[in-house]
Amino acid sequence: MAFTPSDQLRLKFATHYAAFVRARERLVAAHKDISTCAISGPVGTFATVDPRIEAHVAKKLGLHLNRFHAIIPRTGRDVFRHAWRDCKLGRKSGD
Repeated sequence: MAFTPSDQLRLKFATHYAAFVRARERLVAAHKDISTCAISGPVGTFATVDPRIEAHVAKKLGLHLNRFHAIIPRTGRDVFRHAWRDCKLGRKSGD
């Protein structure tokens, strides 16, 4: 069965639309993964900041709390989060 040129053009548009939908889903997922809130006190410690303040700020800004800030050092966590974002966004850049 032969496709007409208009059918081929419709198919091409449909494939591009599907690629844009996949790219948007990846962007939304990456945004959700890296939208975290962790408020530190003086000298980067978390001991002096009340967790209720952190929860209030996170809620107002539309972020979710980072529960690992007491376990992973701040610089390591930030590097990991940005590496994760770059991996999520750049994973299928050839689509």
